[in-house]
Amino acid sequence: EVEVQRLAENHRIVAGTALPDVETTPVGTTGDTMSIAIGGGLMEVDLDGRTLAQVRDAINDAGNNPGVTATIVSDDTGNFLSLTAAEPGSNNLMTVSYGGADPFAFQPLNADRDGDATFTADDLDAVVVLENRFTVTSNRNSVSDAVTGLTLDLESVGTSTVRIDRDTTT
Repeated sequence: EVEVQRLAENHRIVAGTALPDVETTPVGTTGDTMSIAIGGGLMEVDLDGRTLAQVRDAINDAGNNPGVTATIVSDDTGNFLSLTAAEPGSNNLMTVSYGGADPFAFQPLNADRDGDATFTADDLDAVVVLENRFTVTSNRNSVSDAVTGLTLDLESVGTSTVRIDRDTTT
């Protein structure tokens, strides 16, 4: 019996600060930079006088982008920069730091899934329980090290029975 309690998720964060427009309001001032670290990679974005659209494009077009996609989300209050990790799991937790002012005040969009009252990297991992006894945590939606010779591709939350038959024809 295999119970998938949760699937691995891509880390997602969104600015807590809204900007009035995408194309004209500068995000940063002279010398301001933003560093994005994820999965052992690091990129730096120059914020000096750039607009929200220019910051988004600089992140997405960077040759040294470590696996982050930037988008702009707009609602009735303004425009927000959103960042999403390209890969799921705790190994791909994003951290953002600044040289100069913080114009974004990023907040996690992922939920606290382990019930410890705060969002942590562990909330991004998949959790599988085998035979109602063995808990396996994975930073991917594929588990290959729980049962020798078997790979479980996790597609949805729920319980399934996996049948393994002996191959007597070989």
